[in-house]
Amino acid sequence: MSLCVLDLMVSSILGRPSAISPLLPESRQTISRVGTDSTAAGLVASYHLSFILDEIVNRLYSEKAASTETADLLLGKLNRWSENLPHSLRTTSSEHEDESASRQHTIGNMHVACSYHFAVILVTRPFLISALSVRLARLHQSLSGGVSTGPPEEDPAHSRLAAACIDSAVYMLQTCLEVLQSGLLFRNMCILK
Repeated sequence: MSLCVLDLMVSSILGRPSAISPLLPESRQTISRVGTDSTAAGLVASYHLSFILDEIVNRLYSEKAASTETADLLLGKLNRWSENLPHSLRTTSSEHEDESASRQHTIGNMHVACSYHFAVILVTRPFLISALSVRLARLHQSLSGGVSTGPPEEDPAHSRLAAACIDSAVYMLQTCLEVLQSGLLFRNMCILK
């Protein structure tokens, strides 16, 4: 499961096709519980999210079909995935945990949360670019004084998805900042810092 998560996550970040995507089983919900601790819950959640990431890359980027309907469908899948997360992935560590267990719990939860926000950004990024392109075209037209055609209009659905992209990026940054300020990150997490 770890290799699957790593491959699908890195492939989606790099915008490359996954090496293992064609080898994945048709029934992707076969693994539901590996263990009862929060580490196992995080791994299973990341594993299931990685399949949604693979679908996002295949449906929006490989097929170059970034329609609002497809984006809404994929966001719905992400929301259903999020709603089915176990309680341990939605809470902070217990007061009774030692520092090592607390650190492991917090970093695991941060990883799952940031993966979710990354998936939302991946779905909505084409619409952010579209909305910004329209705004730049409108700005260019107003600065050049050209009035031959009306100013380009922004699609409200694209604007909504663009706002979701920005919101998700802000939530990801807030999550990482809070964990950084808690002092629970390891020193070798300099890229995140």
